[in-house]
Amino acid sequence: MLFSSCHKVTPAGFWVNHREEYLIESENDQGPWGGHRALYWRADFKYTFRPAEVIDFATENGWQITDSIFFSANDLIKWDFNGPTFPFTYADFSEEDMQASTFPRWITSDVRLYRFKTGWIAVEPGNARDTENNGYIVIGADGKEMSVYHLWGE
Repeated sequence: MLFSSCHKVTPAGFWVNHREEYLIESENDQGPWGGHRALYWRADFKYTFRPAEVIDFATENGWQITDSIFFSANDLIKWDFNGPTFPFTYADFSEEDMQASTFPRWITSDVRLYRFKTGWIAVEPGNARDTENNGYIVIGADGKEMSVYHLWGE
């Protein structure tokens, strides 16, 4: 049911080494039935995190981009479930589909979100619905901030 390429020691583990001089936060919980990873980078200079470079890095490590979506800072205000969070979704980013999650949301400005198939699946607890689109990269509009989110298993 779960699969990965042999160069991944843990799901999304390769992100820890990406631009590590800018890595501010790193959360990781890899259990036997599922897990998650959330990382946050911040730089002082605009366009430090360029989408093409980040997408190339993700692709080189087995992630396949499926789409991208722009969200304004006002849109992000809705992503608040007892504090600013990143809402994991098993379908689209419609308000009725967003799930409360334990993922922190560090970026508060306009963002572009990139969604990826990661080689892992996420199964909605208590439901048969699953998704292969379970890796997300969020880059602030000015390129100074970036977050990565990955949820797998049940």
